[in-house]
Amino acid sequence: MPFPNSPNTRLNLISVQQVREKYKVLASREVIGIIRSLTREEWKVSVETKIKIEIKVQLNTFSYQEEKLVKMNDSYYRIERTFFGGQYVELYLSKTGLSDGDFLWEQSI
Repeated sequence: MPFPNSPNTRLNLISVQQVREKYKVLASREVIGIIRSLTREEWKVSVETKIKIEIKVQLNTFSYQEEKLVKMNDSYYRIERTFFGGQYVELYLSKTGLSDGDFLWEQSI
């Protein structure tokens, strides 16, 4: 069994620019993080604001560079909210209906 604060997931942080109905990928980086459970208060705020937060992921602060999307386990998520606390940042993610076909990938990425 892993330690409580051990990284337990790999995800891609994606910087994009919207071009018509597609997203041009400006940068994509794989990082490791820790999936955390939402607290009752976080869940309550999610319901009240009608933003369905599905996952909270904790990363080292230096890993996050204001990306807007995350790909994890073949699903795309929008970063709805961030919380910086010391050496970690928490990303609050909501699932999108996006698929690989919605992105324009540059050859150099």
